[in-house]
Amino acid sequence: MKAIWLIASVLLFRLSAGADLQWLDDFNVLWETQSKNPSESMPCGGGDIGLNVWVEDGDLLFYIERSGNIDENDQLLKTGRVRIQMEPNPFSADGKDLSFRQELDLKTGSVLITGRSDENNADIRVWVEVCRPVVHVELKTEKKSEITASFESWRNQKQLIPKGDGRDYNRWAMYGYCTYNGDVFSYPDQVDFAEGGVLFFHQNCGDDLIEKEIALQRLDGVIDQMYLPTKNRIFGGVMLGNNLAPSDVTDGSYVFTPYKAWNLKSVKPARQHHIRLVLHTDQTEHRDKWMAGLRKSTAEVSGVWERNVQWWRDFWTRSHIIINKGRGADDKGWQVGRNYQLMRYMLASNAFGEFPTHFNGGLFIYDHFYVDGKRGMNPAFYNADYRKWGSVDRNEPAAGSLADA
Repeated sequence: MKAIWLIASVLLFRLSAGADLQWLDDFNVLWETQSKNPSESMPCGGGDIGLNVWVEDGDLLFYIERSGNIDENDQLLKTGRVRIQMEPNPFSADGKDLSFRQELDLKTGSVLITGRSDENNADIRVWVEVCRPVVHVELKTEKKSEITASFESWRNQKQLIPKGDGRDYNRWAMYGYCTYNGDVFSYPDQVDFAEGGVLFFHQNCGDDLIEKEIALQRLDGVIDQMYLPTKNRIFGGVMLGNNLAPSDVTDGSYVFTPYKAWNLKSVKPARQHHIRLVLHTDQTEHRDKWMAGLRKSTAEVSGVWERNVQWWRDFWTRSHIIINKGRGADDKGWQVGRNYQLMRYMLASNAFGEFPTHFNGGLFIYDHFYVDGKRGMNPAFYNADYRKWGSVDRNEPAAGSLADA
């Protein structure tokens, strides 16, 4: 009888705690102006995927990164960048909106954006499925609008990464190569219109850092007994959208880095738009096997939003710490508590990651130029993939800077 009473008490506690997450709203991050660049981006994640989300010059942008997206050089790469443009636009191109609001909604793990301009009004939700590798962008506009959803990639050619003279950091993003005397290359992704949208992936070509390290240590004889995480790894996905069709490929430059954009455009104007990016990672010699795995994930599943909300509800009610409740950002103790909630959110975005969270930025790094501008002029090395190992000025959106923004 006591056991039954105890179980019932625990269940009642969980239900009552889960029903009231109002305390968490105090820690949401809220911005009322557009961002100037990716250093003012907002984290959004789930499962093993992290996004950097921001609105700049009237465009909605986000970087995508997923645990396990490691290339030949053992470098954790961004999947790419997505840019969404709307016409008529609810965001002002000069940032002078009638009303703008971007909020990190911790309860649901999503980013909410509201735009009001002379041309249009819009409500947007960006979120990531926790249990499947799928990114969602849901847009609702007051007036019927046409949208362009662009997948932007800057890894479009093979590039030599020189060793340097010890005073620069060309290879710090691939730290195992820092003192290697041989040639080191970064290899291009493959992007094209396919599967009804934009198909993108990186297929490791076999020029793997780990196998060179094994040979250097004369361990070739036992290589078959070793775990080789980069061998035959393929990672990427497809960008799809209701009422979207392939359009054209354009060129551009962002943060001193040239890129190509594969553009999907509206078939007809509409008030609601839904864009999905479905990701898949595998270690296989055969691209067809990777494609088969990707196609399994592209099917739309009902009730996924409700299950996502429940997962975050369970996460926040499992345990939490509140310091100096209600005192606000001027109180140092309260600020420490808020930073704790924000850091928990970013760590939970890799709850099911193939690999542990990287200490220097996790899944949320951004262009290194905004940390150390003098290095930003070289697109070969200091793009959005660059991760400075072992440094205190790492390019990550720290919880403190988020809270102070």
